Amino acid sequence: MLRLISVAFIFFMLAGCARQPSTVEDFDQFLSRFMSDKDFEMSRIEFPLSSYSYEYGIDEHGREEAGVIKTDVREESIIEKATLEKYITENGLKFHVLPSGKPDFSQSVKIYKNGTDWLIEYQFERLRGYWHLIAMRDYSL
Repeated sequence: MLRLISVAFIFFMLAGCARQPSTVEDFDQFLSRFMSDKDFEMSRIEFPLSSYSYEYGIDEHGREEAGVIKTDVREESIIEKATLEKYITENGLKFHVLPSGKPDFSQSVKIYKNGTDWLIEYQFERLRGYWHLIAMRDYSL
C-alpha cells in the first residue's frame, strides 16, 4: 500500500512539472514572433481581450470631459487584421518596450507615431509560464 501511495505521489509531482515550461520565455523573442506570426499572435491573446479607449473632449457647456470606455474584443474581430508588424510598418509607427517593475511577470509595449497623438499600449503578462496579451489601452485622441 505504501508503495502504491509513493508511486501515485511521484506521478502527480511529475505531471505537475510537465505543465510548466522548462525554460523561461524571453520577452524580446516572444514579442518578435507575436508581431510577425498571426497564428502565434492569436494563440497568445487572452480572449475576450480588454480594450480601453481614453476619451477626451469638451461638453456642451464648454467644460473639459474625460472618460474611459472598456470594450471586450472577441477573436473574430482580430483574426482578419494584419500582423502587428505590418500595421506598424504601414502606418509609419514605432514601438518601445516600457520599463517594468516586474519584468518577469508583466511587460508593456508602447506603439506610437512621433508628432501625433497616436498612442496605443499593449499589456502583456506571463500566464502559465508564457507571455500573453491581456489588455490594450488606446490613448489616441
